[in-house]
Amino acid sequence: MGGVSKSQSAMEYLMTYGWAILIIAVVLGALYSLGIFNGANFLGGTCVAGPGYLCSDPLLSASGTLAFTYGYQGPNVTVIGFACTNTTTAPASFALSGSSDLQPGQEESVSVSCPLQSGATLGTPYSGYLWVEYDQAGQSDLISRFATIRTTVSKSSPAGILYVGFLYPGRVYTDELASVYANNGTIINEYPLTANAYALNVSPGGSTLYAFQGNGNIIAWNPVSNSVEGVVTVPLGANTPLGVGASPNGRYLWAVTGNWLNYDAVAYVISTSSYSIVANTAFTLAYPTNGWNAERVISFSPDGSTAYIDGYGGGMVERISTSNYIELGSTSSLSFPDSIMLSGNGADLYVPGYDGGLYTIDTSNNVVVNTMGNFPSTMHYNILSSEGSYLYAAGNGDNVERVHLSDYTSTEWSTVSNYYSTYLAISSNNSVLYMSMYASGGSPGGVAEINTANGNVIRFLSFPQGLGYVYSTT
Repeated sequence: MGGVSKSQSAMEYLMTYGWAILIIAVVLGALYSLGIFNGANFLGGTCVAGPGYLCSDPLLSASGTLAFTYGYQGPNVTVIGFACTNTTTAPASFALSGSSDLQPGQEESVSVSCPLQSGATLGTPYSGYLWVEYDQAGQSDLISRFATIRTTVSKSSPAGILYVGFLYPGRVYTDELASVYANNGTIINEYPLTANAYALNVSPGGSTLYAFQGNGNIIAWNPVSNSVEGVVTVPLGANTPLGVGASPNGRYLWAVTGNWLNYDAVAYVISTSSYSIVANTAFTLAYPTNGWNAERVISFSPDGSTAYIDGYGGGMVERISTSNYIELGSTSSLSFPDSIMLSGNGADLYVPGYDGGLYTIDTSNNVVVNTMGNFPSTMHYNILSSEGSYLYAAGNGDNVERVHLSDYTSTEWSTVSNYYSTYLAISSNNSVLYMSMYASGGSPGGVAEINTANGNVIRFLSFPQGLGYVYSTT
């Protein structure tokens, strides 16, 4: 009797608690499959800062953009820019994000681009280092590796973004700036301008757009927050605003004005930390460019020591020292050069001409070393692929030329009929060429997305206003 009673009690115990144990086991299995017991999912990212620095809350996107909180507790410094690497070798370039004069003990959100592997998805691990370039107590361009990061991709990247300047129908000057999702043409942010913008340019890294307006104001616009970071007024007088460009380290803007009467030009150097004019220099531009053709009138050598300025009507390109603003020489007898593009190493300058030609200038002596001609139409704005193999030049029609720089052979691509090609941008992986286009008679404009592998138009994004300048962050 006693044995039967014990067996019966055991059976009743199992029947009573068995279902509860089974349910607990199922719940634990589900939690495990969701990664609840993976400590990395709880820890998120870590940012270990060195002495005197603060770094926290790293958040990495699949595009490699790392957002974090930065602070500095030492003596006053002027921040030039930040960088991220996956090795202990100091980076070659820095991009400014946030304030350049953050006070000791203060903190702010900063973003920087990290070399993340292609195709990274949520949960992909990443280890790297954060760097800052700064000026301090009479010393300039100091570099410090201030933090180590260990994190994972924890947020998805938004679609690629195009930054564009709209044209009101029938006009040739930009009256509005906008950021646009490249995947479907949806406008994210818009900023109306109070005067026509004769020239646009973008800061290193693409975080700020600069619009040089006909009233002499240069607007520094943050397309993400849709806010104006600063405004500086350049004296115009009898001059006309021609172009604006950012130095490679992002610390200075160069703005060029041209006088229609005496054929001189003035370049104003502007600090991007205070948005004030710090220097200016007059030089000969011969016959100043028309404002709407001056979108990239200023380019800089990779080390920032030399500025190249395009003189459209004078058929010339000026070369000026950025340290003492002395003219270093010029290249003349060009046919209405419409823009300028430097090779990655700064050795060659590519200049499209009104005669349908493409000039290659040796920057060491300002001599034209190659001239490609017989293009079917006037060559306008050009852009170089990131690996330096191809140069793309927009024609004064619905065509674009792809030039293979190893042997200067070219291929002509037709784009969208009844539209005129203007400015170009290219995706970071060089697979898509973005060409802004407008139609005559005040018709709506748009962007042609071109497959760089075969020249086919992937699609055409139409906008209610005509379209002018375009930049890509895709």
